[in-house]
Amino acid sequence: MTVNEAENELRSRACTTGVASWMWNYDVEDGTITLSLTAGKKHASRSVPSDKIFLDEHGRAIPGGDGSHLVKLYEELEAELGVTVKIAGSDRARATMTCDGRVLCSCGAELECDHETGDMPEVCPICGKIIDWSWFTFKEADE
Repeated sequence: MTVNEAENELRSRACTTGVASWMWNYDVEDGTITLSLTAGKKHASRSVPSDKIFLDEHGRAIPGGDGSHLVKLYEELEAELGVTVKIAGSDRARATMTCDGRVLCSCGAELECDHETGDMPEVCPICGKIIDWSWFTFKEADE
């Protein structure tokens, strides 16, 4: 698995586990790769030597990098954040409300209600995943 393939897998995985954001950074001077995940108010970050990603056991460059190490690091950070509980099926996503009242799909797309019925969408218009609303509660203005 190349680093690009790993990135695609992790994007999809973030939608199914409730990770709000994630990023990785390659520090050339330090020779490290840092992966950071955020879920709700929790944040986890870890660095590994970049040779684990870009060099084989003999020190030769791996074309495209070895993304399996990124995936393993991501899984460790998921466990640290406690977000490894999967929604049944990878075709589902969660929605969260931001502090300014916007509702976002776990892929980052803003979910808007139908202006005629007031209903929220069943499917994300961007990633196409079914929104799992079962855990989501709406708070009334006077509560």
